[in-house]
Amino acid sequence: MNADGRAKSHVWLLWGIIALAAALRVYGALVHPVDQDELYTVMESQDLYRTALLPGIQSRPLYYLVQHLLFFVMPTHEPWTRLMPLVFGVVTVWLVARVATRIADERAGLVAALIAACSPWHIYASEMARYYSLVGMLVTVTTLLLLDARERDTVAAWRRVAIPVAIGILVHPTFVLGVMVMLALGVLRGSLHAPRWQLPSRAVWLGFVPPAVLSTGLLA
Repeated sequence: MNADGRAKSHVWLLWGIIALAAALRVYGALVHPVDQDELYTVMESQDLYRTALLPGIQSRPLYYLVQHLLFFVMPTHEPWTRLMPLVFGVVTVWLVARVATRIADERAGLVAALIAACSPWHIYASEMARYYSLVGMLVTVTTLLLLDARERDTVAAWRRVAIPVAIGILVHPTFVLGVMVMLALGVLRGSLHAPRWQLPSRAVWLGFVPPAVLSTGLLA
């Protein structure tokens, strides 16, 4: 098979995996009973800062603000409340393929996407009306942008990394746990197999640190 044929085959296989991921998640979103945490999502999204639930929206404001706006155009019960996590989950499968392709090759991308598509945990997170799949998607986006920023090491590249990090911090504080190891790669040089530590570059300080600090301050 020539290069064009392999490229087309790869595209069709990837779309097939994404379709599989969507089908698995749609099925769960339609048939699974309501989880108590999903009721919290409805309550906190409707009440916003008036909620009596602790820690409340203050610790994870962005997801509930977006869901609050969606309630103006869709019902407040499942499967509609699960639509946003479902979309985030399917997009994450595609992003996982991009990351694995960037690190290794296209075959690795297909394998990684298939694993993500069929992962019981990720399916569960993608069909539950909570912020889990959004956190996962933002971590994957951060990984993809971080790989580019390590190569370019420009202010613009690191600023692009800061965007999903800032959004993720405002979605939920636990997002930081998911990106700590990846952010450490920003102060590594050499290969992933033989890293060497050094202080963050000027581009990191100017492009990444200010937006990350600002978003953390807004949450606090």
